[in-house]
Amino acid sequence: WGLGGLSEQKVDDADFPEVYGADLGIGGLSHSLLIGENTLLKTALVYSYQEQAYEYEEIAFNYLEEEKFINKTLRGKIQLSHKFSPRFSLQAGAIGAALDFEARVRERDNNVEIEEVDTKGNTTQWQGYTQASYRLTQDLTFNAGFHMLYLALTEASSFEPRFGAKWQFKENQSLSLGYGRHSRIESM
Repeated sequence: WGLGGLSEQKVDDADFPEVYGADLGIGGLSHSLLIGENTLLKTALVYSYQEQAYEYEEIAFNYLEEEKFINKTLRGKIQLSHKFSPRFSLQAGAIGAALDFEARVRERDNNVEIEEVDTKGNTTQWQGYTQASYRLTQDLTFNAGFHMLYLALTEASSFEPRFGAKWQFKENQSLSLGYGRHSRIESM
């Protein structure tokens, strides 16, 4: 499977032209394997590429500003789901990602080049999670789990518990409550 797109917007001003660009490409493979009657193993491998660029020029003042940001990610995921009984099921999984980033910001002012940012780097990110679901009655279900996240670049980690409950008080109406800590890594 895959998805991609290219975008470019131009401001056609003779004295102050601007160009914005954004490119995106995502492609992956996924596989599901039924192990017995109650266990499902899912795996996925995904590659993504994202580029954002901006260029601004003041022709009369001999000024140019350029910005370019590139993120590339290779991510692998494995998840195991098992239904122990009609009331109780469990999911657990792990996600690993290789993150590659590049940022460049520069200016030219009266033919003098100023390199403000010019950096490239890479890191890895690791995640683990589990979730249990227990249906106490036909109308009441409880969920509990946790998510762990580790970013090698900063050696930062987080542990995030999560809890939820769902009451199905009519056939087409329900009330759900949940609590959880959630964090995410911003684009580099």
